[in-house]
Amino acid sequence: MITRLSSLYEIPIIDLNTGTQLAEIKDFILDIKNEKLIGFITRNDLFLSFNNTKNLGRDFLSLDCEFSQEIFIDMPQYNHENLLLYPRDILKRPVITEEGKVLGIINDICLDVFSGSIESYEISDGLFKDILKGRAKIFLNQVTSYGNGVIVIKEKDALS
Repeated sequence: MITRLSSLYEIPIIDLNTGTQLAEIKDFILDIKNEKLIGFITRNDLFLSFNNTKNLGRDFLSLDCEFSQEIFIDMPQYNHENLLLYPRDILKRPVITEEGKVLGIINDICLDVFSGSIESYEISDGLFKDILKGRAKIFLNQVTSYGNGVIVIKEKDALS
């Protein structure tokens, strides 16, 4: 199931063994180089690896482990050189072609909730065009570089 990352903010993290809410999702860490969701940052700034989750749905994230409190760790440092980013590092960035044509801005990140794979970026070209044509998507294999404040794609991959 593909979902927008923006729909997952503030959903509760539930221990399936006890039915207890352990935390809420505050943010995410993404590995852009490997196109994956690495994990979740909780409201109390702890980190939960995506690999330690049982199920990620639109209403809650579930854990199925006997010692679920022990899987939350201090938040790791992220590094732009390794392309480990928070979504806020990508959202609202302009998308341009190598020739300099501005296609719009990154409005959301589409994620496969079963595998944690980043499927695409949702591009907005303004409210009026979004209403008339809908939002376009670019896939990560179309991105040639993550520049200083912009995302660059090849002209042949430009949105029509």
